[in-house]
Amino acid sequence: MVKKSEIRSKFGGDYTATEQALRNVNRAGLSQRVNLIVGDALSDELLNEVGGVSAAFLDPDWAVTGADHVYRFRDSNTQPPADQLLQNVLVRTENVALVLAPNVDTAEFHGLPAHELQRIYLDGVHALYCLYFGCLAITGQDSELCV
Repeated sequence: MVKKSEIRSKFGGDYTATEQALRNVNRAGLSQRVNLIVGDALSDELLNEVGGVSAAFLDPDWAVTGADHVYRFRDSNTQPPADQLLQNVLVRTENVALVLAPNVDTAEFHGLPAHELQRIYLDGVHALYCLYFGCLAITGQDSELCV
């Protein structure tokens, strides 16, 4: 079992999402195979310290709101910016899953490496997109998941 003390954090932060991720990893029986890293995913220092990455699950905070807010992938105002995050992680592994808001214009995904775009519905409502790259892209085409 992964313990909170084993989570490496260079920048502190709220562990709520991390604790949920730990529960999910443990529930799936993957605690010996998954390392969770908490920190600035745009920091080359942190990512170089991590070393080899076989796959990455990216879920930038897209709950930023305001009168002038626009959900975007490119030039994103998610934290960290989704486009920069993806670019930085794809250098380290081609196997990436990226969660994005359901309001993003999918035309902004053109020009990305080969990927699967999955629309995820919760109780019939489009809740989010997930882009899968590398071996995480199963169908190689758009797909839907209804929960």
